[in-house]
Amino acid sequence: QRLDRLALAEVVPDSLLTPRPFIVESRDGTARALGTRYTVDQTDHDSIVTVIESQVAVTNRDHPQQSVTLQTGQSIRLNSKRIHLPEAASPFAASWIQGRLVYQDAPLDQVIRDLARYREGFLKIDEDAGRLRFTGVLPIDNPAAALSILENALPIRAKQPGKWFVWIDLKT
Repeated sequence: QRLDRLALAEVVPDSLLTPRPFIVESRDGTARALGTRYTVDQTDHDSIVTVIESQVAVTNRDHPQQSVTLQTGQSIRLNSKRIHLPEAASPFAASWIQGRLVYQDAPLDQVIRDLARYREGFLKIDEDAGRLRFTGVLPIDNPAAALSILENALPIRAKQPGKWFVWIDLKT
């Protein structure tokens, strides 16, 4: 079972006299919009909030005293124990909104984890192949084409012994 969850929030100002907060909750905390556009990515181990426009207040669910306000271009990782320090967001963090995944020198195991969200079944990668680096653009609406792009760009092979499982390893 995968626990990946990804959300994009585009919040327009409330027309009411008393504005209502817009809050995205993940297993690890909340992201409260302060009139903004942002993403929340929940993985197996943590959540990542990335601000595309304006500001977002991020609060840890189990430790509500841990709260950080992020600005445009910032990203933060949090889990049930803590909120990490804000970092500069990847310029490609929201590329999935346009139906593509964009990478610049990304570890292949991360690329495969991201691609797995858009494919039925399981994508698994050998540890050695996972250490390879990838720069390029992959379509999310055609995972088979994305795997073909990866096979042409890197010394890997994708073996599909059944409909639901793909094993990726180094070419020998």
